[in-house]
Amino acid sequence: MANLEMSKEEGNVNDSRQDLFALPKSYALAHCIARNVGASRGTASVFRRKFGRFDELNLQHPTVGKALHLQDQNQNRFYLVTKDQPQEESTYQTLWQSLMHLRTHLQFLGVEQLGIPRLGCGYDGLEWKIVRPMIGRIFKDTGISGTCCVYNPWAATPADPSKPA
Repeated sequence: MANLEMSKEEGNVNDSRQDLFALPKSYALAHCIARNVGASRGTASVFRRKFGRFDELNLQHPTVGKALHLQDQNQNRFYLVTKDQPQEESTYQTLWQSLMHLRTHLQFLGVEQLGIPRLGCGYDGLEWKIVRPMIGRIFKDTGISGTCCVYNPWAATPADPSKPA
């Protein structure tokens, strides 16, 4: 994972001020969770309230480094297992592994658009200036483009995509 620095124009990840959950159904959505899929905070808690179905995620035998998959209403959702316990922080290595597994899923399904929050950069403590180029590198030359949605409709004002989360 060395040499991850890329400019904002490189790769295929765009920062956008929009609600992740308002993206068209053609976008697969992805976010980070702990292996214990039931506990959640941040974006994971919104996924939990909005979509549920955590019993189905558990049937996929969550392990760190895996991307769990659910589909309904013609939209794919992915749960990137990046840590064992909710109180732990993700690492760049476990995020990398989960994203590689996600890439395999997306290519198999023919999905070309991915909607994400700033993966691992909230409670997990990772830095977007490292994560963003990592995502760009993983999805480079795959035909898959990512949109990082930084707008939180429940916050008083939209997040500024040029500033770290």
